Amino acid sequence: MMPDDMQPYREYLTGGREFNVLHAVPDDTGNMHVVMFMMDAEFDPCRVLFGPEGDIIFPADNYVWPSFTASQLRFIAYMAKGAAKMWADIWAEELTNVG
Repeated sequence: MMPDDMQPYREYLTGGREFNVLHAVPDDTGNMHVVMFMMDAEFDPCRVLFGPEGDIIFPADNYVWPSFTASQLRFIAYMAKGAAKMWADIWAEELTNVG
């Protein structure tokens, strides 16, 4: 849990998106990504990307030593199930927009 006085910093880091929640976010080219923002075990902000094939990606960004507790890793694995559902919804929407 983050202190309330860190809210402006948290919003700056995530573009206003909530931590520990899945988001479908377009990149600069319009391609969708499923992403979650969280703090690692040392309270450093990080992004977790969930790929369409069930992969989980920890972008390096500016991190030298990202670290996660076992509990955090279990939470990320749990969120991968929701990300798979989001990907199914993204694909369904893309298919309806094609026709």
